[in-house]
Amino acid sequence: MMTNDEGREIFPDFFDFLKRLCYHFCVDFKIMQGEADSEMISTIHSFCLRGISGLHTDVETYVTKGIPEFEIVGLGDASVKESKRRVIAALRNQGYEIPKGRITVNLAPSGVRKEGTSFDVAIAVGLLCALGVFTREQIQSFAFIGELSLDGSVRPVKGIMAMILEGRKHGITNYIIPKENCNEGGLIQGVCIFGAENLRQIPPILIGEKHALTNPVVRETEPETAQLCYSQVRGQQGAKRALEVAAAGGHHVLMLGTAGSGKTMLARRFPTILPPLSQEQMYETASIHSICGIVPSHALLRCTPPFREVDASITKAGLIGGRIPILPGEISLAHNGVLFWDEMAESDIHALDAIRVPLETGEIRIARAGQGEIFPARFQFIAASNPCRCGKLLEEGSCTCTPHQIERYFAKISKPLLERIDIHIPIRSLSLDEMILADQSVSSETSLQIQNRVIQTRQIQIERYKQEKIKENGQITRNMIEKYCPLTRDSKTLLSYSCRQMGFSMRTYEKVLRVSRTIADVNGHNLIEEEDISEAIQYKKYETGACA
Repeated sequence: MMTNDEGREIFPDFFDFLKRLCYHFCVDFKIMQGEADSEMISTIHSFCLRGISGLHTDVETYVTKGIPEFEIVGLGDASVKESKRRVIAALRNQGYEIPKGRITVNLAPSGVRKEGTSFDVAIAVGLLCALGVFTREQIQSFAFIGELSLDGSVRPVKGIMAMILEGRKHGITNYIIPKENCNEGGLIQGVCIFGAENLRQIPPILIGEKHALTNPVVRETEPETAQLCYSQVRGQQGAKRALEVAAAGGHHVLMLGTAGSGKTMLARRFPTILPPLSQEQMYETASIHSICGIVPSHALLRCTPPFREVDASITKAGLIGGRIPILPGEISLAHNGVLFWDEMAESDIHALDAIRVPLETGEIRIARAGQGEIFPARFQFIAASNPCRCGKLLEEGSCTCTPHQIERYFAKISKPLLERIDIHIPIRSLSLDEMILADQSVSSETSLQIQNRVIQTRQIQIERYKQEKIKENGQITRNMIEKYCPLTRDSKTLLSYSCRQMGFSMRTYEKVLRVSRTIADVNGHNLIEEEDISEAIQYKKYETGACA
């Protein structure tokens, strides 16, 4: 006669089948009766959004005997409070019953405000634990994120990358999320992602019948700038040189020129010469875009810095962010990349003033209805404007504006804002002869060639500032200038003379030194030489009509 152990060795699959069959039978019987373990408490990992970061939340579910009642506590907003109605309908439509008795769901930490619908799945799983569908051991290593529809299907949520990145900091490696969010969440390395279309697909995941999705290979999607290259720009060698210096040192730029002179064309190609983003920068950038709901459906990471373009119609709220809940604006969407502001002189004065602080600090603080958030906003600022109302100030003998009209045209742009822009570039339209000559000349440098020099220059700066909290010349503080911007005797003489003649303020003086430090790095000079200072001064001459 064959023993039980011998039977398991001969028919392992059959005995495993019987074990699972008994498990599902017992669970289904409890579900049909709506019976819950008395005094049942379960704790489930979940997340919601707070600003641009995920907030790790423990969904504690307590079921006890008493008058049937369902209460959610823990400082949740209206969408969180409404979760109980979605969860009840979803469970019943998926063939489950609600545990009989008093149900209390606590969202911990209880003193932090929580918003959104991402707790629905976690709350439903907590109730299923009370029915005995899952054990505490099965759920303790998982995090559950997702919104439930009334029929029990799992809907996608915004900001899934930010939530998973926060969970990874807490050591959580397994995530059950909406299937539609899997392409986005699966890009994060070091975690296991399971996609669920409805509640019935969650039990097979927890008992090991369904495997995690394979992390896709992170590859570059084709951004809008993929087909752009500086070799396509005819002429404008001086402007290209200035933009290379700006990219190499992380300096902000203002381009002044008439309409059609090529300002927008040059600005849109600027990201192609910037160094590629690191993996953490890619995650950070993608998570910000995910929160705003502008990540493509395929949601592949991009190593090319983001490029955001605004014009004179932009409002202060659209620029810095706002609304309830508070969402990032354009300057945060440009974080780790480029913000291009066209027709700057014709923009709203309040929007212009709002950008001054982020240019210095690299972050933006927003307060709305008792809520406050800090969003990252470290970007390179590229602005473009006509030099006067008619736009022909730089074209010889063409401008019809008076000095007073020119001054009034730039009245919206304050001097402190202009001083925060390191490099000012005049963009003149090419004459017919210049265009013909540009067509006949050898093709200019490609963006890749310029980018290689920019990367080499950035490496010099990273090595120089390894003991500091900065990485670029554009971030040098006043206390660092004497240490990191040594001048030759001739360059000191030239700088002193130029400051007296042109009336530079202290901030402008410091900007000239920062830019000249970058130019010296590009030119391979350890000390800042006279030619480096001379070029840097040229980039600060063109302010509010001074280019006439």
